Amino acid sequence: MTAPWLVVHGHFYQPPRENPWLEEVPVQDAAAPYHDWNERVTAECYARNAAARILDAHNRITRIVNTYARISFDVGPSLLRWLARCAPEVYGAILDADRTSRQTHFGHGNALAHPYVHLILPLTSPRDRRTQVRWGLRDFERRFRRHPEGMWLPETAVDVTTLEVLAEHRVAFTILAPHQASKVRAGPDGPWRPVEEGDLDWSTPYRCRLPGGRSIAVFFYDPATARAVAFEGLLHDGDALARRLAAPLASDDGRRLRLVAADGETYGHHHPFGEMALAYALERLAAGGEARLTNLAAYLAAHPPVQEVEIRENTSWSCPHGLGRWTADCGCRTRPGTQQRWRAPLREAIDWLTERLDRLYEEHAGRVLRDPWAARDDAIDLVDPEPGATDAFFARHGTGPLDGAARRQIRRLLEMQRQRMLMHSSDGWFFDDIAGPEAVQVLAHAARAIDLAGMWDPDLEGEFVRRLAAAPSNAPEHPDGAAVYRALVRPQAVSTARAAAVYATVSLVEDPARVNTPAVTVTPLGASRAASGGRTLLAGRVRVAWTLTGEEEEAAYALVHFGGHEVHCAVRAGVPAEEAQALVADLIRRFEAGAVGELLRAVDAALGPSAFTLRDLPLDHRRRVLAALTAQALRDLEETYRRVYQESRGLMAYLRDAQASLPPPMVMAAVVALTRDLEEALSGPPTRPLPDRAAALVAELRSWGREVRADRFEPLLRRRLEAVLAGPLPPRERLERAREVLDLADLAGLTLNLWEAQNRLVRLARAVPADCAPLLRQVAERLHVNVDAVLTDPPP
Repeated sequence: MTAPWLVVHGHFYQPPRENPWLEEVPVQDAAAPYHDWNERVTAECYARNAAARILDAHNRITRIVNTYARISFDVGPSLLRWLARCAPEVYGAILDADRTSRQTHFGHGNALAHPYVHLILPLTSPRDRRTQVRWGLRDFERRFRRHPEGMWLPETAVDVTTLEVLAEHRVAFTILAPHQASKVRAGPDGPWRPVEEGDLDWSTPYRCRLPGGRSIAVFFYDPATARAVAFEGLLHDGDALARRLAAPLASDDGRRLRLVAADGETYGHHHPFGEMALAYALERLAAGGEARLTNLAAYLAAHPPVQEVEIRENTSWSCPHGLGRWTADCGCRTRPGTQQRWRAPLREAIDWLTERLDRLYEEHAGRVLRDPWAARDDAIDLVDPEPGATDAFFARHGTGPLDGAARRQIRRLLEMQRQRMLMHSSDGWFFDDIAGPEAVQVLAHAARAIDLAGMWDPDLEGEFVRRLAAAPSNAPEHPDGAAVYRALVRPQAVSTARAAAVYATVSLVEDPARVNTPAVTVTPLGASRAASGGRTLLAGRVRVAWTLTGEEEEAAYALVHFGGHEVHCAVRAGVPAEEAQALVADLIRRFEAGAVGELLRAVDAALGPSAFTLRDLPLDHRRRVLAALTAQALRDLEETYRRVYQESRGLMAYLRDAQASLPPPMVMAAVVALTRDLEEALSGPPTRPLPDRAAALVAELRSWGREVRADRFEPLLRRRLEAVLAGPLPPRERLERAREVLDLADLAGLTLNLWEAQNRLVRLARAVPADCAPLLRQVAERLHVNVDAVLTDPPP
């Protein structure tokens, strides 16, 4: 029997989570202990698929493999952009996997492209589809350095017009669910046969002929196996997964294909250790010849479609009601007892805003661009531009040489269009409530687009919010879309004044202050500081630069800190340097005179009337400032506890020896003092040995009946272990330092997350000289690594 061809496809995607004004993901406490959901899913899935473990019978690592090199995959451009900036090792592993697959599969890579925004293409205009496909292709080409052969459609939502756009742009194939086939035939002259539920032969590709004369290949996935992987626990057992993937197909003619498609997050995030089951199954199948692993482009090159298909238009893989999940209260939801009557009004409001923004864009961009819509199709080059890309863009599309003001206006209009497209992201409608984070994100992109359009139409927001009032929420505290917008969206906006206020407030605790995000850079143009009686005055000027529009604005600020969390900051944009200088001098004089009430009136008269407090800072910045403001108070408290402990230590020892109860205040003093001392002991350079007192401090802390806090010390020891293994020391010293850290973790009763340390040890193992082999084995055993198996495996 001929082994079946096998392709496992992972659709890797995260919704945009960035604040649209800052292009930075804010802290999301629901993702704790990680900063945000992007970080958490990366740790649980994307990174783990780049370094998936294969274990022996004793649960020791024998191989670490990059699963992306063995599966077909697409990665949403918003996620790739975030990975490139925030998880470059994972990003690099994904690109490397595609390069490796091209070597394995005769030039055909594993990676598929993806439209730039995860939107429902059949619900957009043909013009938007074209832009989305072109941006997705261009983004792919910039990252993977090749033209993609296939493209994943968000939610596999499809109609003939969408397929026409793909074929027009030289996309050879896409993937659909079997229920999206309407009828099939054996060849161009055969009779059409309607597809009934469950009777499509998904083990062969189909040719879909299009009205414009082109055609595109369509692959359909194995629905039962995909469902078992995603929802039925098949990933709990790597052997069971391997058997299911290699199961014989109905027809054994040597060309049959099993394609299994699921969300990439299935492997590790939705199902912990799912990436290990996948890696094991693929390794077993490849070694045993039970299935022939390939990718879709390579398979298609060897097996062109023979049969033809007509698709069922306006369908998707995740909604049995066609596209109802993104337009209506169709019954699809993730939580019972919720209504989705908000979906249609939200769609209508977004479509209304789209039409208004497009008219503004066409009118104003058309004055200096040859073809505004062709320019928009090309404008992906202005997002994270490569050197010279901006000049080249304006040379291609301008009606003539454009001065700086005209360029900035066009970039503002194009960024308005980018935000306008992001506000169509499918996530905004997929879940249960307009007050949920996904719908709020969609509305935030709408708000940013409205702000950018304000130069030409200042009245958009009022009508947009009025329309949102027709969208009923499930959250009593936010009864409709208008309330959601006012309470959860508009407070995210960052103006020049707010950016300057953030800088001024951070300047209280940092010198120089760091207030730079991918979209906004704040640069000081001069500042003065005065302090007296526990109060502080900061006053100066800054330049606020908006990266994506090229716009800059200067602002003057004055901030009065009364101590603790009480901050009063006023900002005014456009203050000339000379006026600002005189103002700062006057405020310093008033501050030094000690007339606080007079000072505040002068600040508000010159720069107000509105003022900013700590509550007006984005949460990340607010917490940063609060941590610094409380640090001194904490240091004072720690010194008090240390003094109490030193004075009480002898008595505590006597009480303990007498088996008498220890007074809780004394124990608390011991815990605070010893915990702080231990943190300092572990914070030294990882190139140096751990101080002897670290073990003594752990022992002393535990002698008072208290455990070492995992939330504070596991990260310290874990990061130290990782730094030691990847550091600049010779291999022997790295291994010795690693052993010290592991010894201390054992003494402290801490279980470390060894994932990254294991990766680094495997890389180090090949560089360890023979005389260090016993030490290497000791450390490897403690990290659950079968070093003999690792060393016999060929290097990647």
